Amino acid sequence: MSSDTVEVTPREVAKLAIAELAMPDLVTLTDAQVEGRVCVWDRHEEPLTGELAVDLGERMAPVSGTASPMRWFPRGCRRHVGEYAYLALFDHTLEKCEPCRGSDTCDTGSALLRLSLRRGWL
Repeated sequence: MSSDTVEVTPREVAKLAIAELAMPDLVTLTDAQVEGRVCVWDRHEEPLTGELAVDLGERMAPVSGTASPMRWFPRGCRRHVGEYAYLALFDHTLEKCEPCRGSDTCDTGSALLRLSLRRGWL
């Protein structure tokens, strides 16, 4: 017997939730932020260590004067990932997701809640 449903792993759901986080405009960032050496939301330039960093996934951003977007790999500190997950949770549940507006919660909404409560720990 075959099944048409596909199981989504917790890691894949976390990636979907991270993709919901609002990123700053690329032109406003320092080189260190673009390169993922410091938090994309933090201007203090405190270096991210492996334990403090959250990989925010590959992003594509338009670059003025070029036809091709720029590929970049931002990272964030756990404090800011938690804060932005909290903001994204409200945007997701109130604006984007029909099940979340009702009594149900979707995988992305649950992952955003988990990210906000656990401060970026997946």
